[in-house]
Amino acid sequence: MSIVGYLLKEIERIKGNLLPSYGWMPSEPSSPRWWGGFETEEEIAIAAVLVQLTTWNNVDRTVASLRREGLTELSRLMEYDIDRLAEKIRGVGFAVEKARRIVKLAEISKGDLDGLCSSQDARERLLGVRGIGRETADTILLFACNRLVFPASRLGVRVLSRVGVEVHGGYEVWRRTIEEGLPPSLYDYKLMHAGLVTIAKVYCKRSKPRCRDCPLSRLCAYARRASRSRA
Repeated sequence: MSIVGYLLKEIERIKGNLLPSYGWMPSEPSSPRWWGGFETEEEIAIAAVLVQLTTWNNVDRTVASLRREGLTELSRLMEYDIDRLAEKIRGVGFAVEKARRIVKLAEISKGDLDGLCSSQDARERLLGVRGIGRETADTILLFACNRLVFPASRLGVRVLSRVGVEVHGGYEVWRRTIEEGLPPSLYDYKLMHAGLVTIAKVYCKRSKPRCRDCPLSRLCAYARRASRSRA
């Protein structure tokens, strides 16, 4: 079994005790509830834009507020006034830029997320929105479109590189490497992403990682080196 496979088994083992506290709700593979218990795939797509450079709690509150006003439907956002939308999402930071991205996302989907998701060029169309990068596009494809595309987030890559996955290349190489190590399962793709992101935030911090407490420590080359240095 590959390192990625072993990591997936460990994340499966700890998911119930760790993931729900950090906004991930392991559910039926195609359910939108994976992302913070959201109600629709459109909410996930909007949240993927909102979450850039802000906290999850801010995003959760903002999506709930938009939902109450019926503004989590892309068909309503296609021609929505950007300044007005920015006022409604000001709690997430960079509100004008994010409002512009959301309206553009609605435009390229023509108000129909299912249609965008089913198109062969969905990734290219998402990347054509200024401010939507590869990680955000792939997050939308996985969690909102339910397509087997793995978001090689910087947080996930940090965990993988410390555990001992060696990759020489950028984002696309990391993405392909992770996908090659995973079974072709929507549930496993989502669980792996949720687990890596959560572990990076809670334990595998950029500075002063909490290796002793990390559930992956027995698999982790970085943790073993840190343990030897303390001895």
